[in-house]
This record gives sequence, C-alpha cells and structure tokens, in this order.
Amino acid sequence: MSAEDDPYVLEARHSLAVMRGEAGDPGAAIAGLRRLRPDLERVLGPGHPSTVKAMEELGDWYGAAGDPGAAVETYRGLIAHVEQHLGAGHVSVLTALDKFAMWQGRTDNPDEAVCVLTRMLSIAQQILGSDNPTIPVIKGNTAFWRAQGRRPGV
Repeated sequence: MSAEDDPYVLEARHSLAVMRGEAGDPGAAIAGLRRLRPDLERVLGPGHPSTVKAMEELGDWYGAAGDPGAAVETYRGLIAHVEQHLGAGHVSVLTALDKFAMWQGRTDNPDEAVCVLTRMLSIAQQILGSDNPTIPVIKGNTAFWRAQGRRPGV
C-alpha cells in the first residue's frame, strides 16, 4: 500500500478539507472532498462510513458555499449511492433523505421536500420503529415544508 492510500492519510485529508471549510473557505473544502472521494471508494470501499460521510459533507459545503442546487444534486446522488451499496433500509439513507429534503425546501421546492420526508418517515418507521424520537421530528419537518408550500409566492 502506498502512503497516499494509508487510511490514516485519507482521514487526515478528510479532516483538512473540513477544517479549511470551517476556517472560512468552503471552496477549499469542496475541492478537497471531491478529490478525496475516489480515493476513499478505492481504498475503503463505496459503503464505508468514511466514504459516505465525505459525500454527505460535500453536500453540506456546497450549501455553505451558496450553491444549494449542487447540494440537492449531491444528496440525490448520495441517496442512490447508499441505497446501492448499503441497502434502501440502511440508516444512512435517512440522513441523506433528511438533508436532501432540507435543500429541496431551500431551493424553493417545498412540495418535493414534503415528498422526500414522507418517504423518509416510512423508512424510519420500518427501521427505527414508530416510537423512535426521530419520528416526531420528521413529522414536524414535513409540516413545516407543507406550510411553506402553501404560502403565496413560494
């Protein structure tokens, strides 16, 4: 294994990209995470938690950089990626759906956010159970975006 493929080096690159964003340079975070993803997939695998986390953070940094459309597309891709590599019932799908819905709503698409959250609620009830504390949060987010869709001008 080459030094650049060492998992600790990959972890350091991941941390560095995130720290650059936290230091006020979301563009550097985006660039670093985009370069890191193929290496994470190749070395650790597409379903490894570090790979999935880096993809999630990429979506967050697109949003922080003022590009919610790129955040939406990143999360759309993450949902498909997680479903393909970990399964549609994996808890990581819930995180991806939640963030996808949020960015859909922030891009003036509250009706799509409601659809995504409705799907998320169904999955969450199946894998977490109806009494899980996440369920009321999902229902509250759904109600919020449903109300946003009913506002004139939205």
